[in-house]
Amino acid sequence: MRITSNAPLVRDRLEGAATVLKHTQHVLSTIVNEAEARRVVGLISGMDNPHLPRHMELYHSNCGDATTLATLPFDPATTLPNRSFETGIVRRLLLLITPVTRGERRQCPTCHKASTCDSSSDEPGRSVDEFGDHNVGCKRMLSLRTRLWHDPLVQTWHSLARMVGLSCGSEVYNLMVNSGKRPDVAIFKDLYNIITDVRTIAGADSRYCSSAALVPGHGAVWGAVQKNDAWLQLAHSQGDTFIPLCHEAGGRLGAQAIEFLDELSGAAGGPYSDRVAFKTYALQRLHAATFRGVALLINSRPVLRTGAEVPPERGALPPPHPHPPGRQSAFQVTCASRTTTILTPPLQCRAPHLPLEGQGGDVLLLN
Repeated sequence: MRITSNAPLVRDRLEGAATVLKHTQHVLSTIVNEAEARRVVGLISGMDNPHLPRHMELYHSNCGDATTLATLPFDPATTLPNRSFETGIVRRLLLLITPVTRGERRQCPTCHKASTCDSSSDEPGRSVDEFGDHNVGCKRMLSLRTRLWHDPLVQTWHSLARMVGLSCGSEVYNLMVNSGKRPDVAIFKDLYNIITDVRTIAGADSRYCSSAALVPGHGAVWGAVQKNDAWLQLAHSQGDTFIPLCHEAGGRLGAQAIEFLDELSGAAGGPYSDRVAFKTYALQRLHAATFRGVALLINSRPVLRTGAEVPPERGALPPPHPHPPGRQSAFQVTCASRTTTILTPPLQCRAPHLPLEGQGGDVLLLN
């Protein structure tokens, strides 16, 4: 009865299934999973802003990354800071990052753009939202977005190409004959070069958001079109091949990026199991770079809470920094809720490390 309530057509689907019990169980699991996916999609659609369905777009993008949360972190490339992991999980669950109360507004600390409604779903267009989308796509934060998200992806692709033994370079000067452009990663062949350029897709953009909510991966397709317009003719004029490497904010890779990764896996050689292992290794690092980069970008410039009823200390604050060594009797750490006073020990005592990102506002005595 429980399965029938979730998937009403389960009896019709099972009538034509195989009589083997194992196959029947597989078909039954598939039917239940499909019904649950349709239910989730319906709930997300009901939450979305019809003019900017960012929830459905991000949901499809998140479905393209089944690696990050299944990766066992064992090196810096796959290890995530606690704060970044928390922010990434909140975005995966489509929860609020910067909620406000009635009468409060959100303001970007970089471009100073402010919201006009309590909820972004009530906004007539794209605004400073409570989900971190504005931080990722803010034009004033483009240099920070390049450093935290784009550049780690370039380094990862370059490292993967070197691992399989290809002659390659990153940010190569004077490679493009009729332009001063520098491709992110270039593969050097005997008769031609493979030129690649990374494009990060911020999402929640009115130019492609509605289509990406209907067709998974449309954001990466839109980014590939932009890159092809800028590079394709230039690369073909000198006999080279151009491949756009598009990464959506939720983790989904573009079709060209997946094909290029398959080419790298084939260049690695070895049996099929070794090529699959290399592709898994590569996906772990590529998805982790996106997961970490988007979270760091959101946390680096927290959205400010503004309004007549918001005291100055209730606004979002930058992440705390470790206290520099030196002689000092006391210092204060301002948390999101209130101020914490930390009394340092005498000079002959050595203070243990304090996790300044912890919660609470008590007075801590170091003995």
